[in-house]
Amino acid sequence: MGLHTNFKLSKDGEEIGLYDDPALGGILVDSITFGLQTMDISYGRIYDSGVMWAFFDSATPGTANAVCDDTVQNLTVIRDGDDIRLFWQSIVWAASYTIYRSSTFPVNLETDSIGVTTDTYFLDTKALPAISAAFYRVTTRP
Repeated sequence: MGLHTNFKLSKDGEEIGLYDDPALGGILVDSITFGLQTMDISYGRIYDSGVMWAFFDSATPGTANAVCDDTVQNLTVIRDGDDIRLFWQSIVWAASYTIYRSSTFPVNLETDSIGVTTDTYFLDTKALPAISAAFYRVTTRP
């Protein structure tokens, strides 16, 4: 079994759908509309049949997508004028959270830290309009 499809997706983004067999009604099973893609970066569901999607720096063909145990998985990012607001759900064992931002993917955990908080939100007031694209990662600290 090959690892590639017989078609290509646009790196600039588009929509793709998975449909059931036409003989069974051709019902839409799943779909995603995605934006600009980065070379050698995978985009997929965090868990099989999950509702959340994420970028992965390691492809996992034929297996479940790999997720870092220390990374918040339900990060909400909202633009508010020139500010970026980040929100996530509390993780019981986390004493604090480290926030990382980079203009390229993946985020470098050695150099891209922009803050530490005990809250489940963070206001990034320095991202816009300085950078045109931002990748965020929030990790837990026991």
